[in-house]
Amino acid sequence: MKNVTRLTRFDHEVREIIHANGARPGSSALLDGVFWSGDLKRATYERSREFDVDQVGREPPGPRRQPDPSA
Repeated sequence: MKNVTRLTRFDHEVREIIHANGARPGSSALLDGVFWSGDLKRATYERSREFDVDQVGREPPGPRRQPDPSA
């Protein structure tokens, strides 16, 4: 249960980062994953979290530009 609590806190932290950089956080889901550990030289089984990010653009973070009314 400790891992789920940590990943829930991680979800909130990532959503804040996404929002602070001008995108919209989408959904996230807990995943059970198999990862190769180079240090341990074996596969490990871990929980992780997958995130969807919406409305990502090329503009740097900062104030949003207003649409040009003459366009």
